[in-house]
Amino acid sequence: MFPELLLSTFEPHHISIAPARRFAQKALAARHAKGGVLRFSKKEVATITATMLDSEQAKIYDGINFSRIQIPTILSQRSMGIPMGFETLGPYLSNYLHADGIMTLDNLTNEDAIGLKLARLFRGLFPDAHLVSLYDDYNRNNIQQDSTVESSFNPAMIQNFHASLEDLFRSQRVILPAHEAGKDFFLLSEAARVMDADTLVRRLSTHGYIQRKGQAIIFVNNDAENPLYRYFYLRTRQGRWLCEALDAAAFLSEQNLSIVRIVALPDYMRPQQDKVWEILRVLGMQPSRYHNIFFDPLSDPYAVAVGVSKAFAIFEDIP
Repeated sequence: MFPELLLSTFEPHHISIAPARRFAQKALAARHAKGGVLRFSKKEVATITATMLDSEQAKIYDGINFSRIQIPTILSQRSMGIPMGFETLGPYLSNYLHADGIMTLDNLTNEDAIGLKLARLFRGLFPDAHLVSLYDDYNRNNIQQDSTVESSFNPAMIQNFHASLEDLFRSQRVILPAHEAGKDFFLLSEAARVMDADTLVRRLSTHGYIQRKGQAIIFVNNDAENPLYRYFYLRTRQGRWLCEALDAAAFLSEQNLSIVRIVALPDYMRPQQDKVWEILRVLGMQPSRYHNIFFDPLSDPYAVAVGVSKAFAIFEDIP
């Protein structure tokens, strides 16, 4: 019954990575006292990374990383009737160009098949929660390739992509016949978040979290929860918005900050999601309101869904 997971998922992530944070703060304090540049050396980055990974090992079950989710807290919030939402299956249009943007059960990438399985699982666990899917019709390349490139897609292809995504969710009864768009489910285009990203930057800038270098926009917070993300780009020197900015821009309203959100994504998106969290922290999001699960995108979709289901079932059985 993996007792390590049973105990460790009670902790918010910032508590579990406290040793890495203390090491980082000590290194920066020593450098500041000497008037040095407040950046980590490669050796320090390696130490911080290794320390954090070590703290996460006890929270990985069947290849699924539960280190950033507090399952008992979520179930308690559900019982109190706090509004909830879940986000999974965030497909890239670039993966479906061969099919004119149309996704079907037969042509899904493996990670999208996992996302759909998890969406169906979460609908069963949280019948009243709203669904969110942030689909990428903005970048030509997948974030996993570390070379996201903004590119315009054919409008008809974008329309196919959106429509087929909704059809997929309806076919699996994640979106039910009575559900209304904009109320019970939100299919969000990354391309449509660009104006929201500008608003996000203006808000962050008023609190001193933004630096600019030409067209580049950089998020800076020396009190970051994860010391590796005290400084990161929101927009490149070429004026391209990065996914962390577009994702965080969906949380500008007070309502979105108060909803309990479960976000299940492939594990290569972990750095990106950690950056999103650093932004949400300074916007006022509480750790009890935002939870991540990460999975291996090459895993068997059914096995991932079973693993997540087992983790929730363990806490469901605790009196």
